[in-house]
Amino acid sequence: MPPGWTGVPMHSFGDLIALGRNSSHSRSPEGGRTDTATLLYTSGTTGKPKGALLTHDNILSQVSQLSMGAADPLPGQVFVSVLPCWHVFELTASLFCFSKAVTTVYSSVRHFKEDLAAYKPHILVAVPRVFESLHATITKRLSAASAVRKAIFRFASRVGKWNVALRRLLYGLSLYAPARPSLPMRLLLAVAIALLAPLVTLTDKLVWSKIRAATGGRVSVVVCGGGILSGYLEEFFEMAGVPIFVGYGSTETSPVVTNRWAQHNVRGSAGLACPGTEYKLVDLDTRVPVPHGTTGALLVRGRQVFSGYYDNEEATAAAFDAEGYFDTGDLAWLGPAGDMVITGRSKDVVVLSSGENVEPGPIEDAIAEWDAVDQVMLVGQDQRALAALVVPRLDVLVEMGAIDGSRRAEIEGLVGTPAGQAALRRIETELSATPAVQAAFKSGIAERNTARRSYSKNTDRVSAVYLLLEPMTVENGMMTQTLKIKKPVVAETYAPQIDSLFARLHPALV
Repeated sequence: MPPGWTGVPMHSFGDLIALGRNSSHSRSPEGGRTDTATLLYTSGTTGKPKGALLTHDNILSQVSQLSMGAADPLPGQVFVSVLPCWHVFELTASLFCFSKAVTTVYSSVRHFKEDLAAYKPHILVAVPRVFESLHATITKRLSAASAVRKAIFRFASRVGKWNVALRRLLYGLSLYAPARPSLPMRLLLAVAIALLAPLVTLTDKLVWSKIRAATGGRVSVVVCGGGILSGYLEEFFEMAGVPIFVGYGSTETSPVVTNRWAQHNVRGSAGLACPGTEYKLVDLDTRVPVPHGTTGALLVRGRQVFSGYYDNEEATAAAFDAEGYFDTGDLAWLGPAGDMVITGRSKDVVVLSSGENVEPGPIEDAIAEWDAVDQVMLVGQDQRALAALVVPRLDVLVEMGAIDGSRRAEIEGLVGTPAGQAALRRIETELSATPAVQAAFKSGIAERNTARRSYSKNTDRVSAVYLLLEPMTVENGMMTQTLKIKKPVVAETYAPQIDSLFARLHPALV
């Protein structure tokens, strides 16, 4: 008992339940579905956080209507939660799991890997950065492995990619392919899958089963939200036999607007709209609905949409249109089967000096696939071309010959220390100005950027790179608590470096 608490009555939770059961009070809870249940603040990725008022009905709509079909949790399963308990995604996920009689274990980013091993969850709910971290850990270990192990992994990856691609085509789960292949094509795909099966079994035993073991060995459902999940991460975990169900939403929508489910897990999308959810995609300027398949601003309405912002009538009025649709601030387009594809935030759109609008999200996702890149953010507002701020992996810089072991140790010692900031900026400037380093990063970025289906040589080319040696984190104020980059903060912090970067670009760049 804490000092000074002597004589204070102490009760266990069981005691309180017994006291309530035997109480003579029969007063029922007051209030109804339309009353405020909680006040949650937005993450503030593009501005000052605002308090969203969520009603009991907002939250109940999620608990009662959400489903992943055959992948729904079962009583007795274990859910390890890694998100902050005050985050709307975590709040809804916990209540949803409680409603399914699932055991919830509250973890943290610091203890996540240990808790995976200790509690062996069936269900994980996380944001993209968590999956990036898991993937980075695996690839880092692989980089230190023997040549034989690396060769086995490369072989397993080739087999896994073929298996994933064939199965998605067979079951109509490819975003860009017909929803239902012809009968001859289905037969051909089935034969190809059968022929590949022995290799799939072999590589699963040699590689993928060990990766699943790192998550506890029992994970059957992984739900990702709070940001766009890069395609390479989806492919990697699917090859490992860990299906990821991506959803989309925001604090103001309690949060889920769309989600994938077991029978319709279309990679690259955020799934189909939840029951009772209405949406429209409109032109950013005219607010006129855009044709199917065209990117537009996403507006939604439904039971899950919040009642307004706390003590901010102006922001509340601006958030809704005349028909009561909430402007999410996100850009999206619809796939052939109605799957929602989120491309980024409307406020993140980079407008070049030519007047062309560039959505940075898809380009950043492609760049992030490169194992030399830990984090990336595009810049170029009102400039003639794009540039990239890249947080590189130091071990890859050593492999490139850009730095040696002693310089790496020096950088690691400076990161996170106030006194080391000036030294880090000096080293960053030297590295970024080194022709060989600049050429290597521009080449690696171009290789992945130009491979995108939607690449445009007129607007999407990354013409310069600046290396940031200090990662963007929650602690230094450059990421939100849900591990999303605060782009305005980063742009302001590195404004001198960004200005210098563009000043060095050749005036003839387009």
